[in-house]
Amino acid sequence: MRRICGLILRIYRLRFASFILSSNFANETRNFAAKMQNYFKSFKI
Repeated sequence: MRRICGLILRIYRLRFASFILSSNFANETRNFAAKMQNYFKSFKI
């Protein structure tokens, strides 16, 4: 059972890795950049 679950997870990761990278990665980087900008703005005042 464990081996089967591992194979399913591996296939799932490979199949959706490109989708996650294309869509979510851009959004995450944008959010991170916005957070860093706010962080530095609060520092400078």
